[in-house]
Amino acid sequence: MTIKQNVARGKAVTEYIELGESICRDEGHEPGAFWTAVAVGAADRAGIAREVDFLPKKTTRKRTRLNDDSTLPFGKHGGERLGDVPDDYWRWFLSQDWCDSWPDLVEYANVLVEN
Repeated sequence: MTIKQNVARGKAVTEYIELGESICRDEGHEPGAFWTAVAVGAADRAGIAREVDFLPKKTTRKRTRLNDDSTLPFGKHGGERLGDVPDDYWRWFLSQDWCDSWPDLVEYANVLVEN
C-alpha cells in the first residue's frame, strides 16, 4: 500500500470517528459513548461480550423514547433499524450484564420480547 493510500485511509477513519462522536453527542449520550459502542461491537464479534469489564455500569445518558425507526448504536446489528433487528438478538441483549447501561434499549427490548 502506498503512502498516499495510507493517508487516504487515515482520513476516512478520522471522518468516521468524528461522525460517530458527533451522532452520540447530538443524541445526548455521555462522552465516550461512541467508543463504548465500538468496544461492545468488537467484543460481540469476538464472542467475549460477557467478559468485557470496562463497560459503564451507570450512565448519565439522556433517556429517549425509541421506536422501530431508531438505530441500534452498536454490535452485530449496529446501524440497523431497531425494527429490523431479530428477536433472538434482543433476548441475547437482555441477558448481558452490561445491558443496563442502555436503559432506553432495555425498555424497547422488553416490550418487544414480551409481545
